[in-house]
Order: sequence, then structure tokens, then C-alpha cells
Amino acid sequence: MLLSITSFSFGQTVSGTVYDKTTKEPIPFTNVSIKGTSMGTVSNSQGYFKLTIPSECTNCIMACSFIGYKPETFSIKNVNKNITVYLEKQDILLSEVSIRPDSNLFTLLKRAYKNIPLNYANEPSLLNGFYRESLKEKNGPYLYMAEAVINSYVTSYHNSQQGQVEILKSRKNIMPGADTINRVKYYGGVFVAHTDDVVHNRTGAINPKNFKKYTYNYLGMQPYGDRLVYSIAYSAADSNINGTFYIDNQSLAYVYFEYEKIGSWKSSTPAITEKRVNRKMLYTEIDGVWFLKSSSDKREALNNHSGKMLELFNDYVTTNYSNQSINPISFDNQVAYTDIFSDLATNYDESYWKDYTILEQDSLTTNQLELQFTNNESQQLLTKEHKTEPSGIDKLLRIAQKISFAYAINFNDYQFPIKSARLVFSELEVSNNNINKAELNLGFYSTIGYNIYKRLSLTYAGSSSLMSNVYQNTQQFGAAYLICLKPGGRQFFAIPAINYYYTKSGYLLGSQELAIPLVAGGKTFESGSINVYTGKKYSGVSTGLSFKTKLGAFTNLLVGGNYYFPVTISDGLILKENGGLFKKEAYVPFDDTLEYYEDGKRKTSNSFGLANWNVFVGIRFEL
Repeated sequence: MLLSITSFSFGQTVSGTVYDKTTKEPIPFTNVSIKGTSMGTVSNSQGYFKLTIPSECTNCIMACSFIGYKPETFSIKNVNKNITVYLEKQDILLSEVSIRPDSNLFTLLKRAYKNIPLNYANEPSLLNGFYRESLKEKNGPYLYMAEAVINSYVTSYHNSQQGQVEILKSRKNIMPGADTINRVKYYGGVFVAHTDDVVHNRTGAINPKNFKKYTYNYLGMQPYGDRLVYSIAYSAADSNINGTFYIDNQSLAYVYFEYEKIGSWKSSTPAITEKRVNRKMLYTEIDGVWFLKSSSDKREALNNHSGKMLELFNDYVTTNYSNQSINPISFDNQVAYTDIFSDLATNYDESYWKDYTILEQDSLTTNQLELQFTNNESQQLLTKEHKTEPSGIDKLLRIAQKISFAYAINFNDYQFPIKSARLVFSELEVSNNNINKAELNLGFYSTIGYNIYKRLSLTYAGSSSLMSNVYQNTQQFGAAYLICLKPGGRQFFAIPAINYYYTKSGYLLGSQELAIPLVAGGKTFESGSINVYTGKKYSGVSTGLSFKTKLGAFTNLLVGGNYYFPVTISDGLILKENGGLFKKEAYVPFDDTLEYYEDGKRKTSNSFGLANWNVFVGIRFEL
């Protein structure tokens, strides 16, 4: 039976190194697990691992397995705190052939793809894991290292929706001079259990839509633990990708991926040109359900700012898994995809980590730090309180992460229940004898918000009419609050708001060429054509309610509306220049200097009225 993530009390820690029995070479990425549970880790690039054993598991069995080798098992109660494991290679059943598009291999690939919902969780699951990212100059010093224990809420494999991440513990070391060499911030790393899960995302060589992009070769069958797996190589000449993946021969679940991409392409991170990517992903099974066990990612990239070649490492291991009655991560505890992990991580404190299984640092890393600094300096770097002054770019980025923009199409209506209107004012004389009494007003609506807290933001909204015969300009200033209505899967939010607003709106009576300059409403209009509207000016309080849901990493679908409660209303004349880049506008209240007629009768006010509501639909952008 699968044990709950939160049910453990921790006991001993077992560490060890896994070697090839024949060559005595270390075996990296070895799957180390406790049978009957979802707990485990993987070995690092030098075959070394460390696993914290729950006290409930002292009578359990620990297993070490890697593709192509016979697995080894140990009784935990008989295991020393430090062990050496030798794995023996099994014969590979090799049958290498080039596969034609009509061959049986494509039938196998399609069946494996179709079986994803059967082999992987069909309900939300929670991965408790360890994440590390580090950056170094190629053939040079380490620039920083940051680590975290994270929870990843993974949505059902019936869809490819991205889940959520919570950081439980974190620590970082940023070396002297790092900003001089790097000057680039990396985001999204802690989402590794989502972004690196090619099965959940249905990307790359496994998706039948992409079969034509790749060349596949069946390499035969290999042992993995107590089962056999199909070994399949693939390549894509146009994208310089070469890789191999393995499919379980019984369930047709994807077990392991590794690939390399070499070339030169723009990164999603500005100022970075990527040159090489090496990635490995391991899946494991518990109670018939497969999940992402580990991911390792190494990138070589050119920093276009400094001209330095950099190496970025991302390593992740799931140390515990559960799919029983999983609740989404609380919105207040969620990390945003665009959060900079090296900024979020706290100072290095070894006491935080005694009850967690972590990926051990390679001795190469440790040795390099010791070469870069003396032993004493190296230890001080790991334990000192880290303080750094954010750069100007850092400050701008933190501000940008608090800002959101939205652009939408706005709908409301108006009423002007007359057939004709005429206006005489100063040198102006315009009339309209074909007034449309009521019509839907189509407009452009935009907002900008600045987060004071994660849920509360100050907002500005503006809207203007896109109709040729209607003038409308509305400005709103207020505050909005974010409420998570659907915390799991594609999250859904409500955003109630309250604002102060003012609006000028009117109906076009006509246009007139000015023979001489016109002074009106404190503005001077030079010679040229101006549009003349009759309408109203409102000010008061508005309430709004909108809803958003994610479309992409930085985009959201936004729908909503506002209701306006006018406190002051005045009738007036609106003048607007008909040409020029910056069109001058003026508002002139109705007074004795105006002669205004509706359906032939002189009026001291107008009958135009803009609806006190609007609805809108658009896209919201936020980091």
C-alpha cells in the first residue's frame, strides 16, 4: 500500500555508491527505491546517493536498478550506513533495424502514446522532491548554486495542464563576481516536474503528430529491474536532436528518456544563446501508476552580455509520491512560473535538511569550489548569511513581476431617443437629421494593475468607443482583489474591484472646418476640421467583477464587466480634432452661449444617455 507523504517519522540515513561490476565505473542516474513505498532517490554523476529512511521502513527492502543491469536488493535492517553496490550487466537482446513509416514500430509508438491515461495518474498527484540548479562558467568558476525541497501538484495525465509548485525549504550560495560574469536571471526551474515531463506534456518524439519530424530505430529489448523494456533511438536532422527512450514491454509505459541537442538557438531567457542541451528523465512505477522519478538537465549557453560560455545544471528527484485525495497547493503558497528561484531561495542552513532526501553534490563540484576558494573559505561560503544588493535590472524585474496589463473589447449601449439635433456655438453650426436612437457601443478597454500583495492590486482602467458616431472616454482608478475559485488544473480566478470613475460620452452631430481659431473649454483649436458631439459627463463609483484563467505562461483569458453609480452628471458639448497625431479635445458645459435643438425644440440639456454598465473580453498579460 502506498504510504502518505506526511506520515513518516525519519530514522537512519543510508549512503552509497553504485558501480558497474565489471568495469568498476560508477553508474549515474541509478534508481534507488524502497519497495512498497514511493520513496527513493537517484545516484549522481559519480554513482553516489544518500537516502533518508523512515523509521516505519526499517523492515523494508531497498532496491537499486538501472536499464541493462540486474537489480540488486538489500534488507534495510541489515544495511550499513554506507554501502557499495555493484550492478551486473545483462545481455542485450539487440535487433537494430531502420523503421519505415508503415512498419510495426509506429504501431508500438501509437499504442504507447494512447496508453498514457492508463499508465499514469488519471487524477491529481503530489510529488515531494528535491531540486538543485547551479551555474558555472565553462572551464571556469561556479557562479551560484541554489537548492530546494518542493511539492509539485501534478494534474491528471488525461490532459496536459501545468500544475503548481510550493517551496518547502530552500538555500543558495552566490559566489563573488557572479553578477559580473552572468547578469542574467533564470526562471521556471522549480517547475521541472511539470516542464520536463514529456509524457504529461505529450511533446517531442512520442507524439504521433511529430512522427514525420524524426527518424526512429528499434534497438531491441533490455532488462530494467524485474521487467523488459523496448529501446528506441530517434533523431531529427533539422533540429540536431539525437536521443533514446525506453518503453515497458508489458504496460507500454514510458520508462526513460535521454537526448542531446547541439547547435545554436535563442533561449527563452533574453541575452542567452543556447549551444548544447543534454537531458535525462526517469519514470518509475508504484501500484501500477507511473510518475516522473528524476530529471537531469545540463545546458551550455553563450551569455551575449559578457561573451562568456556558461554551463547551467538543473537536477530533480521525486523523493515521495502520492495520488490519494490530493488537494491543490494553496494559492498563497504557490510559486509563480516567472519567479526567479535564485532570488527566492533563503540563505544556506544545513540544519534545514536533516530530514530530507537530497541529491548529493558531485565531488567535482566540491573539488571545484575548493580549488576556487580555500577549504575554510569554501565552508564559510556554504554557511554564511548571503547578502547582495540587487542591480538596476533586478529592481526593474521585480517591479515588472508586480505589473499586469489587459487589452479587451468593450460592449455597452446608449440611448438617444430623438430623430434630429442641431447646435449653434460661437463659429460652429452643426446638425444631424438621421440619429440612430439606440445602438450597441463597441469600444476598446485596457487595464493596468500593480500588486501591493499577492492578492491585492491597485488598478487603472480606460475605455474608448470604436464607433464613428459615438464618443466615449472612461477612466477608472481603484483596487482589485484576487480570489481563486478553482485551485486545481487550469486555475480559475474571480477579481472583484471598486473604483472611482469619470466618463465623457456623446453623439456625433457633425464636423466643421474652422476658418479661424476657436477657444472652448480652456483649449484653443486652430484651423482645421473638428467633430462636435452632444453628450454628458459623469463621475462616481464603479464596481467591477472579472474572471481570468491561464492560456499560456504569461497570458490569461479575461472576461468581466463593470457597473457604474454616477454621483454627478452634467450636460455638455464635446469637441475633438478630426486629424493629427495627438487630437485635442475639450468639454464645454451647456450654458446660455449654446443654442441646442432636439427635433426642432430648443433645449438646455440633451437626451443622450450612456448605459451604466459594460462587459468586456480580452487577454491579460502578467509575469
